[in-house]
Amino acid sequence: MKPIYFPFTFISKNNIPAVCSCFPQIVVYQPTGRHMTEHMQILADKGMIEPRCPISTNDETNNKSDDEKIDRLCKDYRDWIHIHQGTTADLLKARPGETPFFDDFSVFQIRDTIRKKESNQPVEKPEPLLNARLFLQLTQEFDEQESDIHQDFQNCNSMEKNLFQAIKGEDEFISDKTGNMHNDSTFIYDQGKYMTDKRIDAWARLVLQDQKRSGLYVTTSQAVIEQMTDNFPEAENILTFDSIPVPHIIQGEFSDWQNDLAKHLHLIIKDGPSVSKENVPSPPDTPCSQKASLTVFLIPGQTPDTLFDRSNKSGLTEIKKIACPENINHTLFALIEC
Repeated sequence: MKPIYFPFTFISKNNIPAVCSCFPQIVVYQPTGRHMTEHMQILADKGMIEPRCPISTNDETNNKSDDEKIDRLCKDYRDWIHIHQGTTADLLKARPGETPFFDDFSVFQIRDTIRKKESNQPVEKPEPLLNARLFLQLTQEFDEQESDIHQDFQNCNSMEKNLFQAIKGEDEFISDKTGNMHNDSTFIYDQGKYMTDKRIDAWARLVLQDQKRSGLYVTTSQAVIEQMTDNFPEAENILTFDSIPVPHIIQGEFSDWQNDLAKHLHLIIKDGPSVSKENVPSPPDTPCSQKASLTVFLIPGQTPDTLFDRSNKSGLTEIKKIACPENINHTLFALIEC
């Protein structure tokens, strides 16, 4: 059972080291099975993430045509952005106060508007799952663009500090041995702050299609965790590590700690609050300039199916759900910050 990154389909260069310091590999859902960005493909090739499109796993016949439809609609939306000189964010909030693509203003109606079709032409029946995948594809592109912008700002800030240090004759530089710039708190970027509840709504539809569903969901967004704890007041903080080393290479005793942590969390997912907190493995005290924190919340007696049904404001009754594995009796949400 692997942890699943949520509620995003993109993970940034800044976030992946901290996540991999806690878990050797994490599942990142993909809206379609057609292609990935270069950055995500590199992470997959290194074994740091497992890209997974739950839809393609379940229905190969219909998925190809749906993927093509999503690609075509995304192109229409990019054309819309270009014509109106807006951004992806402008498109996603084009109808404020409504959950994107989940009401009667479906992707097909948007498409008709873009293409200026005749008003008397029949509109296809809304498909909430397809609409959700389209929304996630658009937010994926938005998140990657924002990540690149913030990375550029961070690098500029680091180079500026290095320049001032060099002028003052100081030898300590911001960049590490690999040539990568360290994270700077000045540029903490939380992608989950934007349309938090709507992201969770859309992403929940993918969860219920996953035959390899997990009981552990990991995020790097403080805003998302706040939303989830608001949705589920029974959530209990059961585990906190404030100073986890983020080494460049995971090996030896660090790998052993990750394995012990995974076993402990899986036991909680199965048996819940009865699992002893005294046997929680502590991370090794590996010398490292970069540290991460891990906070784990337990929602007892609730499977992921039940939770995402409760949190989803647009309703999931029309979705054909895949049965939840028998060994998942409780659900864990984890926040990793660096």
